[in-house]
Amino acid sequence: MVEPLKSSYLAILTELLHGYEQRYNSETLAGEFIRFAQSQVSCLLRTCFADGHFTVSAWITNRHRNKCLLTHHRKLAKWLQLGGHIDVDPNPLATALREVEEESGLLAVPLSCNIFDIDKHVVPEGLSEPSHFHYDVRFLLEADEHLALTQSKESVGLRWLDLEEVQHVTTEPSIAKMVAKHKRQLLDTV
Repeated sequence: MVEPLKSSYLAILTELLHGYEQRYNSETLAGEFIRFAQSQVSCLLRTCFADGHFTVSAWITNRHRNKCLLTHHRKLAKWLQLGGHIDVDPNPLATALREVEEESGLLAVPLSCNIFDIDKHVVPEGLSEPSHFHYDVRFLLEADEHLALTQSKESVGLRWLDLEEVQHVTTEPSIAKMVAKHKRQLLDTV
């Protein structure tokens, strides 16, 4: 299974990362993601611990673009964006959509097929996994804030927050970065 992943889905991911690097040329992390994708053949598999593996997540906004959906992650005890490992479908955007449905019950729609943000963070050692990095690729999605939420076992809470409220529930730098990007995009569309 590694060779088909390497040839097609890894090529898609690398192309998306090159596009991200061009749009956000001041972010040096994109080059590191590209090098990792090109050097680690099994980087899409959650069992790859040779410097880590790719994960996918979603920055979910409502129709009015003034709120985002966050989950209170059970293991990490932090408010974060929804997302996870590339297990079933190694297509990054399809994975983000699947994760949103699994973790919230919502059917989201992409606002772009391009990568919205990236972040590299360390995951602490667990019962069956060594400490490793997640190379997280994030997509901007929209969902209906008025629909009922279905909390997964990975979460102890799901909540729509006004963009200004986010700083009161989390101080995670990567979340603050996505809030800032979200706000800049709102200004660019005015």
